[in-house]
Amino acid sequence: MTFDGPGSREGQVGLRKKPRQARAEERIGQLLDAAERVVERIGYEALTTNHVAEEAGVSIGTVYRWFPDKHALATRLSERYVETVLADFEALVVDDPDLPAPPLLERVVLALADLLAEHPSVQAILRGASGQGQPGVHLRETLIGLAERIVEIRVIEIPPEERRLTAEAMVATTLAFLAHPTRSARDREWVEELVYLLSAYAARKYPPRDDPAWTTPGAGPRPVRPGVDAIVSDRRASKTSGDDR
Repeated sequence: MTFDGPGSREGQVGLRKKPRQARAEERIGQLLDAAERVVERIGYEALTTNHVAEEAGVSIGTVYRWFPDKHALATRLSERYVETVLADFEALVVDDPDLPAPPLLERVVLALADLLAEHPSVQAILRGASGQGQPGVHLRETLIGLAERIVEIRVIEIPPEERRLTAEAMVATTLAFLAHPTRSARDREWVEELVYLLSAYAARKYPPRDDPAWTTPGAGPRPVRPGVDAIVSDRRASKTSGDDR
């Protein structure tokens, strides 16, 4: 299971043409910054190219020179978020069998909360990601890919369909939690509650082999398969026993 790397998609998604000068790159960045501010204020659905031109202090012709419509603008803005996720998050999802699931989840959730707090428009773009071709689809798929990688690291021989289902549940829960109407992604106490929630989900669905959940009737949803944390516990117990001899 791997992420789409930065070179796996066309680097200028959403643009009418490829910029050839640094000045053009700077102008495109200004238009995207303006689009981001507008989306933060009024949402994606209400966004227009006229809004972006006014926000950026340029003519509508300047917007159309690079972007044919608001969909293209939002798509390129979404791709900029994808690039941020790929750059910042991949280093967090390390394949370290000695790292228990809760701290792994915590480091990723805190980083995502920081991203959403710094860029509130991410949620607005993602809300429009329900169908193919929508601006936030690749961004949502990137986040699901991140979650799939976490699940693959922590769960023994998980089938692809189950990995995808679990990852989608984690991403949907995370985004809904961080979009709470009266709580902020900057609220560390609230974000920690999300870490508890995801950790409990993972622990219940994929507990160690000796967890009572496997044998206790009526104790809630039955676990699906052992998590790799069971192996970690066995290894540590074996090491402790060896040190005592």
